[in-house]
Amino acid sequence: MNAAVSGLLADIKSLAARTEVELLHFGVAPLPTAVAGMLELAPQTRALHLIRLRRFGGAPYCHQVNWLRADVAERLDPDEVVASGLVAIYERLGLLPRTARQRCFARAAGTTVASLLEVTASAPVLGLERVFRDGDGRPFDAMSGLFRADRFVFDMTMHVDG
Repeated sequence: MNAAVSGLLADIKSLAARTEVELLHFGVAPLPTAVAGMLELAPQTRALHLIRLRRFGGAPYCHQVNWLRADVAERLDPDEVVASGLVAIYERLGLLPRTARQRCFARAAGTTVASLLEVTASAPVLGLERVFRDGDGRPFDAMSGLFRADRFVFDMTMHVDG
């Protein structure tokens, strides 16, 4: 089965346009080992680390962490990240994701995320990890989002080849 990246990008842009974003962190930091593997870089390579809290109708629903390759990161501005969203910025930069790999999961919220999402510690949250790759197949954005289970639904349409 295939899910078109173009449909995914449109969904992400639509969601970004309907939500408010609070930028909690914007800075360069060494990549943790697991994220380095996702970006196919050496552990401790310096990359841009973003942490955002997304709200819909004033209520928090998503804690989102992105790690971006340094060559992408140097072209980003924190104000633009909040105002436009990353996919719109990638389009402006001519850096369109050509493939995306996503993994959905469930887990218990840790103390920090629970506080930000306004749920009790260990409340169930939905998780999504995604890696965007450019036209050369190089990963450039590793994202991990934790969503309030009572405020978000993953709704996917997939097309069967053949």
